[in-house]
Amino acid sequence: MMNQNYKELLATTAGIVETARKNAGFTQGELADKIGVIQSTISRIEKGILSPTLYHWLEMGKILKIPEEAVNIGYLDRCSITKINSEAKEGGFTLPAAYRPLKCMKVRGILAHLTFIEEKFGKEFLKKIFLDLKMKPTFFLNLDNHVNFNLTEDILEIVGKYHKIDGRTQGGIVSYAASEKVHGVLARFYRNASDQLDLVERYLKNISKYHRVFCVSKYKIENGQITFDAQYPLEIQKFFNKLGHERDQFLWEFYLSWIKKFSLFNYKNKIDTHKEVHIESTGRDKHGIRHVTITTC
Repeated sequence: MMNQNYKELLATTAGIVETARKNAGFTQGELADKIGVIQSTISRIEKGILSPTLYHWLEMGKILKIPEEAVNIGYLDRCSITKINSEAKEGGFTLPAAYRPLKCMKVRGILAHLTFIEEKFGKEFLKKIFLDLKMKPTFFLNLDNHVNFNLTEDILEIVGKYHKIDGRTQGGIVSYAASEKVHGVLARFYRNASDQLDLVERYLKNISKYHRVFCVSKYKIENGQITFDAQYPLEIQKFFNKLGHERDQFLWEFYLSWIKKFSLFNYKNKIDTHKEVHIESTGRDKHGIRHVTITTC
């Protein structure tokens, strides 16, 4: 009987290969030709039935540009910048029409939602959500794939059909900000922070690898504080204007809560007594700009 660890390794490898192949734009047959096997071999690998030989794994890694850490972290992660778009295809997957307009987030940016759902309600429930969304689970293994707000709202709506959603749900999702599980290969970069201020600075400098919901400008560090301006990109300003003040403020508070919780990330020099950073933010001015100050505690 196959042991559980080996089954999980096969499943992880299967998902990574399929996701990377689609991202590269190859059919199973084309990939098979490139590494010198038959199409059914690739099919069996992607179904989690067959483990590739070391030679074939290295060949696929070169051809599909699979990062070395992919199997260890369970995701394809190239840490690319978010580019707001409305394309029908994303990473080789054709998206349902509702999930194409104004894709301004990466899968990395909603990974906390998915992790929370899986750990609280189980893997089978998460699979059901993907089925209801008419999305392939492997789409979410590429942290560089883009998604939009319609997708995240539909995920929570589906959860709400079966489970109660309240403030504790948001708190549960935000709590993952301090977990390595939801940052992909960036977790390693955060672990090397020298102090809490450096940690938060590292996150803010990489925020475009999570989303382009807001852009950071006039960034400054002085006297133990980080100050910056936050503004919605022009491409999505109209979308947020239509949401109304209450919804707009709710989303902004979510992102501020995320940064606060992230400040507790377990970097190498962390002091056990560290508390969340303190954040002060103005409302949006007539230019749509918020002025933000972050202070370590």
